[in-house]
Amino acid sequence: YGNYGVYLGQTAQITVKNLVIENVNTGIRTSNTNGITITGNTVSNPGSNGISVYASSGATGLLVSDNTIQNGYGGIEVQNFIGNESCSGDVNAPSYWLAGGQYGDPYPVIVKDNTITGVSNWGMSISSEKACVDGNTIAGANSGMIITGSGSIVSNNAVTDSTNDGICCGGVNTFDSNTSNGAQYGSGIDFDFRSQNNVITNNVANNNSEYGFYFDINLE
Repeated sequence: YGNYGVYLGQTAQITVKNLVIENVNTGIRTSNTNGITITGNTVSNPGSNGISVYASSGATGLLVSDNTIQNGYGGIEVQNFIGNESCSGDVNAPSYWLAGGQYGDPYPVIVKDNTITGVSNWGMSISSEKACVDGNTIAGANSGMIITGSGSIVSNNAVTDSTNDGICCGGVNTFDSNTSNGAQYGSGIDFDFRSQNNVITNNVANNNSEYGFYFDINLE
């Protein structure tokens, strides 16, 4: 296992497309980047995450779409991005570094139509603001998907046969038309104590060992 299949740092407006990456620690890693497109790649047997997109604070402009991650430890991780609640549009934000730290208006942050199978940790971990997480398929992960932060749209995702919870949620977000079925030792969709004032419509959670929908209410 080498460290990275692809590493991008302190750059902008880059596309990573149609690569096949195997047996590395992290398949595709970006750090403090803006305007990144990661699409059509296949990552197998990562020691850590298949795709890891990180910023120390407030990066914007991201499309992670139509990637396949199979086996290994983790799936897709997005940390500390700020979107604009859009599921489409131009993501080519300018470089934070060249702009002197001023992003201007946020660009879309989109994670859609990815397929993740057989990972031993989270299939997807999104800790960002006002992102769009749409149409992803996660099967056989230890836990399916965790969404933290606020203002995101989480829609049309399908999570099946997780060992633990299918979808875990913290923050204030919109959940529409997701399915989470067959959790072996957890719930379909688990809203933790940080979850307040979510919009929850047309979701399905069947055949999970604990609850279909679980709400951890903080009464303090």
